Amino acid sequence: MPYLSQVDALVVKASQYMAEAKLRRDNWPFCGSALARALEHAVCAVFMAWDEPYKASSKMHRHFDERLAPLIDPAIPPVVRWVWDHEGNGKPEGAEQLLVGCEQVIDALSELAANPAPGGWQALPIPEPVGWERLSEPERSFLRAALQAARQGCPGVRLLLFGSRAAGLAHADSDYDVLFIFPDEFPGIAYGQSIGRAVELATRQGIELDAPSISEGVWLAPTAADRPLIRRIRACHVEVRDQ
Repeated sequence: MPYLSQVDALVVKASQYMAEAKLRRDNWPFCGSALARALEHAVCAVFMAWDEPYKASSKMHRHFDERLAPLIDPAIPPVVRWVWDHEGNGKPEGAEQLLVGCEQVIDALSELAANPAPGGWQALPIPEPVGWERLSEPERSFLRAALQAARQGCPGVRLLLFGSRAAGLAHADSDYDVLFIFPDEFPGIAYGQSIGRAVELATRQGIELDAPSISEGVWLAPTAADRPLIRRIRACHVEVRDQ
């Protein structure tokens, strides 16, 4: 889970979506959706590089408008917002120009991600965790079941809830961000079986589960690559209990 190297991975993913959009430019619903995902990943790369670990999702729309748009070339935000507002619906008359514009936006955002945050930039403060008892009963019920499912694959695995649900800021349809911490002796190649059981459970219940994973050793002594995310999870998490 090297989150600094994830900056490059996000930029690459944005470029891949951009390439798909260009390849399928005549299939506008697909093309427009690919552009939206490309921009989400490019924006996410900037925040990740500036020490705010996120995953690429529609959350980027709000963060971009509120915090990033004022810092960049004013020609960029209208392109980004148009793509996100339409999500592939309503092919524009200047589709080719929009493709060129989006490619320019991704290049500009990639350049931002490759450089330090501007002077005066501050990462959002890390909220206080709500604690296990203040989670709702449906949240606790799902998390207990997810822990039990994961332990069928690895008895010693720990689950830490983080993100908006741990901070008490989630909406009813918010996903569950859960860090899986595996014993050092458990082989990394086998992580998937344990995580897969929990993800399968979530899928059956119509729940979106984001499940990064690390070893206990990395949790206790994170590498420079892991440190940004782990620092934030340590400050705001709820350990999942089995009862």
